[in-house]
Amino acid sequence: MANVINSASEEIGDIDLNFLPADLTAQCRNLIESYHDIHGYACLPDMLWRARLGPFIERHHEFRQRLRKASTTRSAKKSNQGFVEIATAILSLEILASSFAGWT
Repeated sequence: MANVINSASEEIGDIDLNFLPADLTAQCRNLIESYHDIHGYACLPDMLWRARLGPFIERHHEFRQRLRKASTTRSAKKSNQGFVEIATAILSLEILASSFAGWT
């Protein structure tokens, strides 16, 4: 994934996930994309909100900007990509946190 681009216009590229293991983010992205290729991407924003991730997303500038862009773009492909990037980052973080803390 590419880096976040912060400029005066606050355009956001891909979310910077360089601090996460590349193998983990690739596996998470493949999992999310394969699920939504079968069931459709329309439910992805709803899944993020029903999982009560809204406050978490709103607290982080990159996620908030990506959510805004994904929610308002007219291109379904770009919208889906934005939601997948958010879900990938959150799932990767959750897996790392659960492994690190020994949560099950």
